Amino acid sequence: TTEALTLGSQDKMIAVLDLKNSSCPSIKAMKMGIHMLQAHYPGRLKNLIVLDLNYILQGIYNCIKPFLDPETREKFVIVKGTKAKETAILVHLDESQAQTSLLKNG
Repeated sequence: TTEALTLGSQDKMIAVLDLKNSSCPSIKAMKMGIHMLQAHYPGRLKNLIVLDLNYILQGIYNCIKPFLDPETREKFVIVKGTKAKETAILVHLDESQAQTSLLKNG
């Protein structure tokens, strides 16, 4: 459920990171993003849905995944392919809350 649907009683957020047609983000950019989430939204991330993760970052994630706490590991949703992306979006977000470009009809 999203915060809007629960009238503010839901204090977790779902982030969608669409990496389609993007190059590999720098380590500095990733560190800044992680620091921002930790500093400003500690404990608020319900899920991070990553769309079209490139093979370099997929390899890095596969290397560190076994060392992540199971609760943290479950927050990551990594998908590829149009049908899998739309399914992941609709499972985790209400269609009215999803950015239209992420949906088939958008």
